[in-house]
Amino acid sequence: MKDKRHRAVLVVITTTLALALSPLPAFSAPQNTPVYLPSCGADPGANTRSWQQTINDAAPGSTLILPPGVCVVAT
Repeated sequence: MKDKRHRAVLVVITTTLALALSPLPAFSAPQNTPVYLPSCGADPGANTRSWQQTINDAAPGSTLILPPGVCVVAT
């Protein structure tokens, strides 16, 4: 019985150390800065092109921040 307890304690300690010392992908991945989309003007086509270019230039996984207010874009 004592052997099983020691083994269980050893497993818990080993697992805890392995998790504590191993790099976690969520924390070790580079953090992308937020990308602020430009404010909209009166031309829906220009708004669409401007936003699309900004989105294309953003790093994969970046957070896109919309400008305040209403924006009309072309379809």
